[in-house]
Amino acid sequence: MPYPIRETIDEAGPSNRVIGKIYRVAFIMSLIAGYINSAMLIEFGIPVSQMSGVASHLSDHLLHQQNDLLLQTAMILFGFVFGAFLSGLLIGITPYKQTPNYGHALLLNALLLILSAWASWKMSSLTLLTTAIACGLQNALVASYRGLQLRTTHMTGNATDIGVHLALCFKYRRKWNWRSNILLILMISYVLGGILGIICFRQFPALSLLIPAAIMLILGVAYLFSYYRTPQKNIG
Repeated sequence: MPYPIRETIDEAGPSNRVIGKIYRVAFIMSLIAGYINSAMLIEFGIPVSQMSGVASHLSDHLLHQQNDLLLQTAMILFGFVFGAFLSGLLIGITPYKQTPNYGHALLLNALLLILSAWASWKMSSLTLLTTAIACGLQNALVASYRGLQLRTTHMTGNATDIGVHLALCFKYRRKWNWRSNILLILMISYVLGGILGIICFRQFPALSLLIPAAIMLILGVAYLFSYYRTPQKNIG
């Protein structure tokens, strides 16, 4: 897959510090994606964080010539692809290294979600476009974090991988390891994020997207603050 070539992790197992960082990244990003997707499902009845359902909606709207719905669906698909495109521009294909562009991408994601909240307050379908861009950007940003494939915006691949890991444990008596734990963390956090998204949207629909926006903003600022405080940094 055309993700950036990143550092690989020793199969024997990374340090506990690295594993903890991977767990945190997986949990937070998947939580945010689940939150956004559930909020948009309630408001518009269509997902924005995973494209399988969007593609099926696109087929249905094309067949029945539902032009308004077709435009909305195409807007989501384009937005997700464009978000991944932005991630590719920011991160490129260089080997994994500390770079301020990760922080810039997080800040851009926060800005997109703030714009989404504004559009939702205006009751505009522009929300679909900006949230889809944010999800595409996020998914590509961490898709191959530290040599792993972290699918944070959709759970089809993770559910498949969990099944395969269970089969390996059952058939070959392999131990349930830290890589297997990542899959569970991604799944559980996505579901938890969905629950939070539903609750928050029902309480304050027009402002609900400001919560993931604030999280992304804090993460981006914290990353850049840490980056510029770290000596001998490699800019990539």
